[in-house]
Amino acid sequence: MNVYFEENYWGCLRERDGEEPGREIRLDAGFTWKGRPWQIPAVYVCRQGLVADFCGRIRAEEIQAFYEKWGARHGETFSEKEQELLERENPFHCDFRVEAGVCGETIQTKMGCGACWCPPALRPEEEAASSEANWAEELLIEAYSLDPKSGWIFWRNSFAWQTEEPEVLSSLTFVFTEDPVLFSGPHFRSRQGEAGQKVEFVHPATNRTYVLSVLGQEAETLETEAISQVPDIRTWPTHFQVLHYQVEPELPEGELTVSDCDQSDQPVHRERPAAAAIAVIGGADGPTSFFVAGKLPDSAVHPKRRTAYSALHYEPEETVEWKLTFQVRQDTRKEVRVEL
Repeated sequence: MNVYFEENYWGCLRERDGEEPGREIRLDAGFTWKGRPWQIPAVYVCRQGLVADFCGRIRAEEIQAFYEKWGARHGETFSEKEQELLERENPFHCDFRVEAGVCGETIQTKMGCGACWCPPALRPEEEAASSEANWAEELLIEAYSLDPKSGWIFWRNSFAWQTEEPEVLSSLTFVFTEDPVLFSGPHFRSRQGEAGQKVEFVHPATNRTYVLSVLGQEAETLETEAISQVPDIRTWPTHFQVLHYQVEPELPEGELTVSDCDQSDQPVHRERPAAAAIAVIGGADGPTSFFVAGKLPDSAVHPKRRTAYSALHYEPEETVEWKLTFQVRQDTRKEVRVEL
């Protein structure tokens, strides 16, 4: 199996001109994360940095229980809260981020990718019939001598050397931190030019009551010069709304997100219309924030004021339905040290 720096699983069989694949170091180190057995079967030493693979084993009983609860609702449209519960209960969900250290020094995380393996005997009939080939997962199971009758979560991270590859790799340290858990909050509508609306909500983790006050909402248009450089795009949606608000009592930065319930309009391509689903368009607030990222954030000028950006549209829309999303931070942390 060829493993390259900043390459996902599906690049395992592809050779690169002039670049050697990473040198494999087998570890077969085991650890437990939230009651589930995980292992670090191998790392790969590349010119640019280190690549590490992590494999989590899922018991057949967990998979069966999940499909018994949710499989009967295949094809249904779930509410926001149901979707959140489904994701939290999904045994194939990888819920941690990883930091790595080499010989006591932290190295920078560059990218990560994930995949999962569900044994064919446990897959629902409709899923098995529509699922694509699992050749990458099968390759990982074979390469690491894993039990194909169990379920598996696969996670791969690339970590960049600080300056250059260390002369001696004597030890590796991996620190696993649990991702925040997402909870949806209330929706509210606001209109361009209006202010003063107050939205009361309860924090899902603390049950404390907060009040969001709308300070104003204004229309803005993307500068066409900033987006004209993107190849193959003929026209972009450029109209969006900017919401200014504050929350009392204050919440830590990043714990509460306000975003548009609507999706952005898609750009019009000059050619190759099948490529419409590009990275900068699609989410409710992501596309706009991508283009206005260079602006000074409100919190740098007005410590209590926050800003949210609506979806992008071809025609101006004065009214926006916003939704609140909480990121509840978790305390679970695990450090795994491996001597080489």
